[in-house]
Amino acid sequence: MRWIIPCDLNYYDAINAFASLKTIDWRQNNRYAVGDTVFIYASAPYQKIMFKTKVLAVDLLYEDTIDDFTFWKVPVDEREKEKRKSRRYVRLQLIKFLECDDLGLESLLKQGLKKAPQGAVKCQNDKLQLGEYIEKYFAQDTLDDKLDVIEEDNYYEGNSVEVQLNRYERSVEAREKCIEFHGCHCKICGFDFEEVYGDAGRGFIHVHHIVPISEVKEEYLVNYKKDLIPVCPNCHAIIHRRKKPYTVQEVKQLLQNRK
Repeated sequence: MRWIIPCDLNYYDAINAFASLKTIDWRQNNRYAVGDTVFIYASAPYQKIMFKTKVLAVDLLYEDTIDDFTFWKVPVDEREKEKRKSRRYVRLQLIKFLECDDLGLESLLKQGLKKAPQGAVKCQNDKLQLGEYIEKYFAQDTLDDKLDVIEEDNYYEGNSVEVQLNRYERSVEAREKCIEFHGCHCKICGFDFEEVYGDAGRGFIHVHHIVPISEVKEEYLVNYKKDLIPVCPNCHAIIHRRKKPYTVQEVKQLLQNRK
């Protein structure tokens, strides 16, 4: 199944979120299935489809979701945070980022879209085949200088994906233990959010999985001392800048080479 969902980039920085995290957990309001394609429509002032993503997991609990609060441009208050805890989420992996006028609202309306998306829209099995029209442009060979293109064929292995999510990424306790053990500063560059931003930065840091997700097996039990490490968003983004992630030592060496 193919879907279109809206995103307001004025409120949520999806471009940098995908560049840093590669996957985003989205509020689940529809019956998505693992393997579905989800096109993300950027609302005004962009008014075009800019992202192609693939559903990796559905029905995720809040405590299983990826921490992406740093990419929200509008502060999220405590009331909203409490609401989010009761919702279910779908995990979307970026396949391709594209800026193309032919995927703008005017062109989409000519292809059968009724109005600018306000919620999830199915775009498959319709008379005008809107999904095929959109797919045609994402299938073209293009270069973009903002996000890496992910090769789809290497990422979907049925149950192994579910095992990775359920067994490895869900442990909030392991994340907290990692920070408690290593400290709440970047272990690569030393950046400390609280030191720079005061109370607003207290307790904030990304946690990187040293063991690649693709290597995690069903019986794997995460070791928060050896398998997880706190890193700042910048270093985390560089780690995942290439298909085979840089190691922590490699990123440290990149910093040393610049001195």
